[in-house]
Amino acid sequence: MDLHAGVRNNGKLGIVKLIAALTLISLVLTVLLPYLTKFDGIDSVSSVAYAVDQAKPISIKLNYAHFSPLTNNSKSHQVKVIVLYSVMPSASTINMAQNAMMKVFAPNGTLLKTTSFPGGLKINATGGKAQLATTLTDSKIKNITASVIFTDSSKTANFSNPLNVKLNLGQTIQP
Repeated sequence: MDLHAGVRNNGKLGIVKLIAALTLISLVLTVLLPYLTKFDGIDSVSSVAYAVDQAKPISIKLNYAHFSPLTNNSKSHQVKVIVLYSVMPSASTINMAQNAMMKVFAPNGTLLKTTSFPGGLKINATGGKAQLATTLTDSKIKNITASVIFTDSSKTANFSNPLNVKLNLGQTIQP
């Protein structure tokens, strides 16, 4: 009689369960990862998804941002974000018509407004600057998050890292 047979069988069963669990996790991530990398929100999951996704051909960083009342209309507030962008040397997006989008979110994550370049944005091979601005007409909004990303011309594929800027009414950021 083999006294260690139960231990060997339980060990094999544990390995089988581990392999099954890892396979399931891999399948779930394969299905969910494309959805997590889309520019649908501002949660930290999308930032993590970008980190494990392939490198983006355009890198953006904040140059300037403000959320200020308009001087000619006390009920409207302007959100403006200026980003500096650099392009990977091997990027096929250079000198092609692209776009950039800014989505403005309320503190609870509700999308308030989306803006982009109506005629597209031509990416310069040496990098450059892009300004996105919009007006919010709800005077009760005092805090927002502006999320900027560079996309293809149809705004369906993301070509840059996402840039999220939290702003309070009256705040200006100049890093």
